[in-house]
Amino acid sequence: MNPRGVLKLHVEPDESPAVKTASCPLCQADFEAATDADRLSCPECGLAFALSDPQPESDVDAEEGLQGHAEPEAPADPFDRWLQGAPIQPRQITDGEWLRNCARRHWLASGVGAAAAVGLVAAALVSTSAWLQTTRQLAQALLAREKAEKLQQ
Repeated sequence: MNPRGVLKLHVEPDESPAVKTASCPLCQADFEAATDADRLSCPECGLAFALSDPQPESDVDAEEGLQGHAEPEAPADPFDRWLQGAPIQPRQITDGEWLRNCARRHWLASGVGAAAAVGLVAAALVSTSAWLQTTRQLAQALLAREKAEKLQQ
């Protein structure tokens, strides 16, 4: 059996992890954390943050450190990010989802607005149809009048 695959359910007294004091950058609360932890979570405010290494003393060391050190990429899967201790980010909703949620929340106003929109479209269609019919009848009346004038002459 692979020793790395064994899960210890309890810590033996002689195997207690090394503990150090950390300070939360948000609420400035001091708490104890394991020295081998990559990310910490503040018990007061719940902020998850990474322990930062001490800054180099000279500017030359800082520039060399930035050139040789690549920033690790965060995993794309939200579950993997959560397992690494990153805060959970809500999914961005689309405009259609926002409109649907707003219509569900304000059902009366959205119903009145939808009825008004349908009424406006219906009124536009009826008006256009009436205008076309009146134009056609006017053209027929003018032709009939011209024929009547020619017959009287």
